[in-house]
Amino acid sequence: MHKFRERDQTLVKKAKGRFINKNSKLFCEACNFSFEEKYGVVGKEYIEAHHKKPLSQIQAGEKTKESDLVMLFANCHRIVHKLKSPDPWSKLLRLLGK
Repeated sequence: MHKFRERDQTLVKKAKGRFINKNSKLFCEACNFSFEEKYGVVGKEYIEAHHKKPLSQIQAGEKTKESDLVMLFANCHRIVHKLKSPDPWSKLLRLLGK
């Protein structure tokens, strides 16, 4: 019996694909950083996926949807996890003036 949640990499790949189809590239939804623009081909299609709803708030049996994920630059992802808030994603956006 599992006592922890496992992240679904297939869901992450689908969410990244949806994001690329919509925006033609991956970039941070918080600060607009693009690994591809900064690092060239080595950064292409690299970004981290973040759950808008903290995993600790997800109920047993609740399924994560693609729309529950946001694409974040590694630094933004670390900061959003440091924020002590019931809604850290919204708090990060407020901190960035969005």
